[in-house]
Amino acid sequence: MKDNFLYFLLPSVVTGVFGFFLLIPFTTYYLEPADFGVFALLSALTLPIGPLSSTGVSWVLGGSFFRIDENQRRVLLFNVTLCDALLKIFWVLVFWFTAPLLLPLCLREVGPQYVSWFRLTLITVLLNAFWPAVSYHLVLSKRGSRHALFEILPWFSGAFVSIFALSVLGWKTETLFWSPIVAGAVLFSLNIWHLWKETTIRIDRKWLSEILVVGLPSIPASLVEMFRNMLDRIFIERWLNLDALGFYSHSLAYRNLFTVATKAFSRVFSPQALELFSTNKDHSPLDARLNHWYALVGTAGIPVMFFADEVIAFLTHDKFTSAAVPVKIWFLLVLCFSYAIPYNSYLQAAKRTGTLVSTDVFANLVFLALTVPAIYYGGFVGAALIYIAGNFSLQVIRHVFSVKYGCRQFSQRGLWFAVLFLTAGIILSNGFHLSLLWKTVSALLFIACNLRLNCITIAGLRKAFI
Repeated sequence: MKDNFLYFLLPSVVTGVFGFFLLIPFTTYYLEPADFGVFALLSALTLPIGPLSSTGVSWVLGGSFFRIDENQRRVLLFNVTLCDALLKIFWVLVFWFTAPLLLPLCLREVGPQYVSWFRLTLITVLLNAFWPAVSYHLVLSKRGSRHALFEILPWFSGAFVSIFALSVLGWKTETLFWSPIVAGAVLFSLNIWHLWKETTIRIDRKWLSEILVVGLPSIPASLVEMFRNMLDRIFIERWLNLDALGFYSHSLAYRNLFTVATKAFSRVFSPQALELFSTNKDHSPLDARLNHWYALVGTAGIPVMFFADEVIAFLTHDKFTSAAVPVKIWFLLVLCFSYAIPYNSYLQAAKRTGTLVSTDVFANLVFLALTVPAIYYGGFVGAALIYIAGNFSLQVIRHVFSVKYGCRQFSQRGLWFAVLFLTAGIILSNGFHLSLLWKTVSALLFIACNLRLNCITIAGLRKAFI
């Protein structure tokens, strides 16, 4: 676990540091909230391509990887990647040629360059076509160093283009569309190299059948989740304005940063859990590690709850401070994702595809219906709150089904302490308008209590993660 965890965590640390202290201050100096709003809106319209072209990569690979030999793994990876890429190419072409008709139907106003910018986002989608399969293969193969390289190099390529385009070329909104293309081109090259080395080019009926039976049922669930992610952006633009969408979009950048750390943990924890579940071994050794992770998440989130306003104001020249409240809410998503890891792994290993699909569709449909009134009455803060509520409800339902199917309960002590302290932090910082001194005192007190109640020691952390 230990070496791979540090490798999987490395991209979030590197890109987080450079993103927070270089890229965010730089881009927000040159660009306005409305620029980010346009980018978020056009990017949202490409979201259907993901679920429509889904072959359930994680479900297919995760359910079979530890049950087959290396030769079969190579064939499986080729078939999954091929199906995923062909479907993406098809849907990108459909969206490309229908763009002049699609945009006026979905958007309140269509600017003169919107169609061109939308097509640039489609190119980005195409360049990232291989990454879901390659990424999960690297995770299951426990090759953290290569995964870190594949994340860091594209990010720095895109960051360099952003800085150069804004400062030297004098570009504005178009920068947000071109930098992902450069990052995608670098990632595409790395993915081709990996697939050349790690696949056997052979179409196999067995694996195509597995994709049809296990993978394609993921499409309905993915579509419902996609509609949720589209609706929030479209209705924020319609009922508020592009500036509000820009604040919301900016908060999503922090959400992505928060969840990257969780993905690092998941990429190490999930393969171990899948292997234990697939071979019917005792998984109690994972309990302590999971509980330490919950405690770390709670400790890291406490400063976010108390100081997000000041940090965002400083980093964005006070242009995006309105994004602070949803940023605090988004951190709770780290707990939701962490809560999901062991039980989703069990359902994948047990090949309970029907449960994964039905729970996803049910929870997302319910909260899809609630998204619109949440935005109408609560603005972009309401959108963030309803998203968290929906995701947490989904994980609770899957937890219940996993236990029903025979999964042993995992320890959740650290999870509930984290929920308690983070929720209290949001209420104190936003409800009582504390001074900076009292925020500092409260944050230090919360951190000390969280570590003490979870019995966290340096020795325990070193044993779990280093």
